[in-house]
Amino acid sequence: MLTVDDRLRAAATEVREYTTDLPLPELDPTLRPAPEQGPTVRRGLVALVAAAVIMLIAIGGVALWTFTGDEESVATTVPPTTTTTPPTTTAVPDLINLPDAWQRVETSAMASQFGLFDITETPSGLVAVGFDPGEQDSRQNGVVLASSDGVNWNRLAGDDPAMNQGTVALYGVTAGGPGLVAVGLGCDDVEELCMAHPMVWTSTDGVAWSRSSEDPNVFGTWGGMEDVISSEHGIVAVGNSFAEGDPQSLLVRPTVWLSADGAEWERAWSGEEFDGADATLGTGFSSITRNPDGLLVGVGMATDSQGDFVAAVWTSTDGRTWERIDPDSPAFASQTDSDVVMQDVAWGPGGLVAVGTDGGASVAIWHSPDGLTWTR
Repeated sequence: MLTVDDRLRAAATEVREYTTDLPLPELDPTLRPAPEQGPTVRRGLVALVAAAVIMLIAIGGVALWTFTGDEESVATTVPPTTTTTPPTTTAVPDLINLPDAWQRVETSAMASQFGLFDITETPSGLVAVGFDPGEQDSRQNGVVLASSDGVNWNRLAGDDPAMNQGTVALYGVTAGGPGLVAVGLGCDDVEELCMAHPMVWTSTDGVAWSRSSEDPNVFGTWGGMEDVISSEHGIVAVGNSFAEGDPQSLLVRPTVWLSADGAEWERAWSGEEFDGADATLGTGFSSITRNPDGLLVGVGMATDSQGDFVAAVWTSTDGRTWERIDPDSPAFASQTDSDVVMQDVAWGPGGLVAVGTDGGASVAIWHSPDGLTWTR
């Protein structure tokens, strides 16, 4: 069977990009140190890990934390975050006509990170998660970074056992539950080899975290959660689970989990099982979003009727019953005779847009007005 290190290496071939919809604010130099200026960059596909210019800050279900340089100070009290539906419209700057509007952020908080994989907006700023190689035991540790402005960064929970005991890799985060809910994979075993399984972390403030206990009936014994959102149906996490058995036959099931509070979870749905042994990219769900009508849309990769690995889309009106959209559609098939995967999906002014890769070498973008019909 694959070890967690095999799983992490496979995950490192995934490419995801995350941006915010708002321009960076002007900073008052008397309040924060001047940011280090990095070169302007143009993002594209990379061969290894997908990290982005991430922006974040800790959210408190009890206290809001403000970061100025390396200091932490309690600023005010805020109400707990709920799982209400996020806004569907946001002012978008004209980035197309501003080719120099982006620059890479270089701070000490970024130095050791292997990858940042997701970002979420909170009432007090932004939070992003990922993992690093680990220093003490060479086991992957969870990473939580915070910033109030997208330029100045702080790492949170670096010494929290929930983030560095055993193996930890965070792939998704959302504002919800007690404050923040993060998902990914990991294992409690501190030995060199262990089977990574889906795992959930919760926090009221981004500084202290709790993580889910091993429960094979809910999380399985092998797999991972790839993304999570808060919705009117509760907190919805998507990913994959693997059947135990012949290690040469990696039987994959796209899987969905539901929770009302981020602490108690149920495995709500599992898709049709398929053999993912020959896949060169990640299988199952990669990302989830919702349209303004509340339709949940998950994307990733699965097999078509011929057994080829193609981009995949699933939809649900309640988080419990899911339908896969036309597995044999030419829109999802490869144009390079390779594997195709949708890595991320979002709702925009023109409908749904999914991004991914065809064979790991060509950029692929899809559009849908409603989540049901898609064109590449």
